[in-house]
Amino acid sequence: MKKNKKAMRLALGLALLVAGGLLIWWGYDESRAVVNRFARAVSGAQPDRVMWKYIGGAASALAGLVLIARR
Repeated sequence: MKKNKKAMRLALGLALLVAGGLLIWWGYDESRAVVNRFARAVSGAQPDRVMWKYIGGAASALAGLVLIARR
């Protein structure tokens, strides 16, 4: 039974790590869009949608790393 919990925690950790990486990549890709470049040039800051993707991706990746590293 304990082996199943460990395997499930590893699978969940890997899924969170991959999802976090994808969110960070999606935020980066969106930040390079022409509309967001214009908004950044006018306001001097990243749009909120991009920042939330960066924050969510970092949190998800960190949670995945914690689950993977936890024994």
